[in-house]
Amino acid sequence: MTERDVMRQAGAKLKSIRVRLGLSVREVERRSLILVAERQNRDFVLSRAWITDVEKGRFVPGIFKIVSLGLIYQRSIAEIHAFFGVNPGDITKEWTLFSAPKTPRSSRRVRCDNAG
Repeated sequence: MTERDVMRQAGAKLKSIRVRLGLSVREVERRSLILVAERQNRDFVLSRAWITDVEKGRFVPGIFKIVSLGLIYQRSIAEIHAFFGVNPGDITKEWTLFSAPKTPRSSRRVRCDNAG
């Protein structure tokens, strides 16, 4: 399955959830504005055009939008991530791909008391 197919399928799932909940695109936008006011952060806003674009598979939402979708659609962030092919549980399995660089230990001692 191509990345584009995954995006279209994810968008279709999100639309299906929205419709099943009886929410119009306008209502989802309205609810996201409540979240914006509550969190005092415009990154949580879901505009009608944005919702339509995601449902049509035009792009993948970022973390703030996924949080908004999760709250409004009553789904976990992990579930919405999974629609787009991201399994947060896999992250820890892949840590070894990017291990920390090996650096020599510092011989300098750091004092933790107030003695100076």
